[in-house]
Amino acid sequence: MLCKECAFPNEPTQIYCKKCGHPIQSVESAEKTRQDWEKLPEHARKEFQQKYQKDQASSERHKVFLENNIRKHIIIAGVINIIVGLIVYVKDTPGIWFFVYFLLTAITGCLAGWLLNKRGGGALSGAFLIWGAYVIPITIQMIHINCLIGGDMRSGGLAFGLFLFPTLYGSIFTVGTGYFFGMQLDFDRFNRGL
Repeated sequence: MLCKECAFPNEPTQIYCKKCGHPIQSVESAEKTRQDWEKLPEHARKEFQQKYQKDQASSERHKVFLENNIRKHIIIAGVINIIVGLIVYVKDTPGIWFFVYFLLTAITGCLAGWLLNKRGGGALSGAFLIWGAYVIPITIQMIHINCLIGGDMRSGGLAFGLFLFPTLYGSIFTVGTGYFFGMQLDFDRFNRGL
């Protein structure tokens, strides 16, 4: 039985997850499962226990893999956001503000990579996190440039027109790369037997 909190494979008679302590089933459900468990022949119980032990070992190996590769995941997400940020910021951002937004983009990208690693991957998680890390600095930049050029934020202002197409293309790119980045972490988990 997989824990809904940490995805650790637990034996079917457990009430709480062995790893995180999160409740995985009610006492009544666990008691019914225990009674069914005791009705099984000894060899079947041993087979199930071996399977759970194998799954638990695979879960631990994947956790170690994520811990060992956290820097790589942070750097990859940061680089994705930096590449897209450079395309958008180079032509539209004046002077020192280019470096401010460039740094903000790198930081939010690295944070997205860290969060994706901590979540253990996931295609949709990757798409949402990498896209969000791209959109946050773009939104701040759009508001800032609107204030600098005197645009009216209630009507969308001038900056919306300046950023519409680069932001659209950047969003498509970050959603796509984030999706595949998260999917790759899922494949890594699958290859480790989970």
